[in-house]
Amino acid sequence: MEIMTNKVIHQILAISILSVSSVANAGLIDRGNGMIYDDVLDVTWLQDTNLAVTSGYLKADQKGAMNFLVAKEWAEQLTFGGYNDWRLPTITLNASQTYPLFSELIYMFHVNLGNNCFDPDICTPLKTSFVDINSGDTISFFNVNNNIDNYWTDTEDALNSSHAYSYNKEANGNEVAHFNYFQGAWAVRNGDVLHVPEPTTIGLFGVALIALRQRWKNKHIN
Repeated sequence: MEIMTNKVIHQILAISILSVSSVANAGLIDRGNGMIYDDVLDVTWLQDTNLAVTSGYLKADQKGAMNFLVAKEWAEQLTFGGYNDWRLPTITLNASQTYPLFSELIYMFHVNLGNNCFDPDICTPLKTSFVDINSGDTISFFNVNNNIDNYWTDTEDALNSSHAYSYNKEANGNEVAHFNYFQGAWAVRNGDVLHVPEPTTIGLFGVALIALRQRWKNKHIN
């Protein structure tokens, strides 16, 4: 697998610029139903980083890995949480498309999860949890520490036909791999998701409405 040259320098620069420009109280929010919202990038991630194997997707292997074209197909046909506009994460390239300027996956692992290390020999254990900026609760992503080292992005290598960018979570860096490589797929979508109230909350709200209605009726009858 071909690794991008000077990848760490460019990635740290992009991450630093975006982090400095972010508001102080910004980060991840658990929206429930297996979806996590990033209010800096304005994207929503699946809480299950390996939903393909969890859901028994037949085109994935036992680890949940797929080749590039199958991974794109899986994400684009996925319906989850009432949404059908899921996709693979993206990488922003420079104008000449010769190296990455920004990666959604690197921002997730490096900034949101705090994996501030680029040496896989000393970067263990991999951090997979975050503090919800709304509730203060510690929330974990599922199935991060499985047998998948790389996740596909949807960004193809314009200079290398039949190759696309992927992300190595152990080294926290971008790589270029042939379409035929089997790698993981973690779906994300643009924007926030509607926060549906808990059933208990809905029940209490309904009871309150009934009580108010009855009070209104009694007042007008008397």
